[in-house]
Amino acid sequence: MIDRTHVHGAHPTPRATGRARALRTAALAALALLVAARALATDADDEVRKLAAFRESASLFDSAAAAARRGDADAAHRAFARAIELDPTFVEAMVGLARLALEDGDAAGLDEARAWLERAARARPDYPKVPATQALLAAREGDTARALDAIERAHRLAPDDGEIATNHGALLIERGRLADARKVLEGALRRAPDDALATYNLALVDDLEGRVDRAAWGYGRFLTLSSQADPARAEVRARMQLLLGEVAADAAPAVSSAAPPSADDVAQTPDSENGSRAGAPSPESEGGTRR
Repeated sequence: MIDRTHVHGAHPTPRATGRARALRTAALAALALLVAARALATDADDEVRKLAAFRESASLFDSAAAAARRGDADAAHRAFARAIELDPTFVEAMVGLARLALEDGDAAGLDEARAWLERAARARPDYPKVPATQALLAAREGDTARALDAIERAHRLAPDDGEIATNHGALLIERGRLADARKVLEGALRRAPDDALATYNLALVDDLEGRVDRAAWGYGRFLTLSSQADPARAEVRARMQLLLGEVAADAAPAVSSAAPPSADDVAQTPDSENGSRAGAPSPESEGGTRR
């Protein structure tokens, strides 16, 4: 007897009926929807992770800035570095690390600052704080021509930034361009009349040009505006005493709060040295190092 299961044709190839095709199409559609749903879920998870990393890096940046302000450079460095680990494009944190390195002042610190600034420039070449900090690096290296070129680029990118303008004015003084420095610093003080560094640098321009009364007023104004802890105060007060004499020096508070000697004067702010001063390095701003 022949086993029917072995007879040729006993298992004919099934032909797709309309119902079978519909079922198969529905199954494929369900599978496609499942894959799409999983992809969307993965994308959503990625976005959640990215958002969490962004928020954590921003919080770390704020912590680093606060640590830098209170003088805890190690804590600031750790927080900036961790922020960059979470967000490798965090240019502001790179600039913060560059400025911390500049504060060290040694060759290794300058090399570290240069490396961070080069990385920041590749990531975001139009960020004004990058050339502004490159200017501070160049100034530390004694190349005031390169420093001036960098700060001018920064000022073109951020014409209303007071700290960049103040550092621009300071570098113009270093290069002996007093008229240009006056113009830049007066512009900075129109935007921020109580800026101590801009006031000091404008007083210095007056001093260098022999405008004794205006220079003395500016130095007095600086003493009013600057922090009592600023180490520059003693030197500025001594210079004001030299300009006004002991009697005027004893009346320094009245001098500093009075109106400037001439009608075209603007508010000013001096600092500590007999040279121009750029802003102190700050991770969240583009103030520069004191030279």
